[in-house]
Amino acid sequence: MDALTLVLADDDDFAWLLGEAPAPRAMTAAADLAPTEVLRIVRPLPASWMIVVGGEIVGLVSLMDEPNAAREAEIGYGVAPSRWGEGWATRAVTALLPILTERGLAAVLASTSVDNPDSQRVLERNGFAQAGTRIDDEDGPLILWRRALVG
Repeated sequence: MDALTLVLADDDDFAWLLGEAPAPRAMTAAADLAPTEVLRIVRPLPASWMIVVGGEIVGLVSLMDEPNAAREAEIGYGVAPSRWGEGWATRAVTALLPILTERGLAAVLASTSVDNPDSQRVLERNGFAQAGTRIDDEDGPLILWRRALVG
């Protein structure tokens, strides 16, 4: 299986992915990586990493917010539909956890739709446990997840 690398995305990377500038790096992006509206939401987040496999960006994994007082923060991830079922989301979250530990996080949070068992398995495989549920105005019923990183 090809190696996965997480590359911290910067403004130049997002400008390229949004079609606003030339490619700043020697890599390509999956044609169905993410719609423009998704990339515009991800762009201002605290940090996003491109999931790179064989020189191709197949997805993104992001820190969705700044850590709270308990040093917890939420992550989100997405992989191009053409690359679904290949294990890239699971491997990207696995690769992200030590980075977040180095950044001083005590725990990582995530949420998944109750109707998305594939995303639920990504978190389960990475040691997350269900921590509750909530209803989101846009996404409907969600399962909340948590994974301790230290202590």
